[in-house]
Amino acid sequence: FFFFFFSTPLTLAPSKYAMSGEPELRPFDPEDACVQEYPITTYQPVYYVAESFDKMKQQMREFSNKMDKPFTARYNPYTERIELLTKAQEVVDLAKCIGSDLNTLTKALEKIAGTG
Repeated sequence: FFFFFFSTPLTLAPSKYAMSGEPELRPFDPEDACVQEYPITTYQPVYYVAESFDKMKQQMREFSNKMDKPFTARYNPYTERIELLTKAQEVVDLAKCIGSDLNTLTKALEKIAGTG
């Protein structure tokens, strides 16, 4: 299993508590985790544990795809930002970028295969 939590040298106590065996450990489930209530004056009583970071990312993608929202979000690896696609022109611009990337990929594959 994979623990994912943050700690700094000034906040080692929460990390020690998380690994003490006292809090309940549950398999990571975004639908359960998003409704889990936590007290604000004590350490959290429940930690969600993912089998792997990749599986957790996939679960989060699936969870967010089920949400009814008035936009679509995408990660832009060039700017390292999340972009919201809320207008037709933004989607058109994304399609053009993908088309350009596919053209570059096709040319590279053709050169490698000796057909280009």
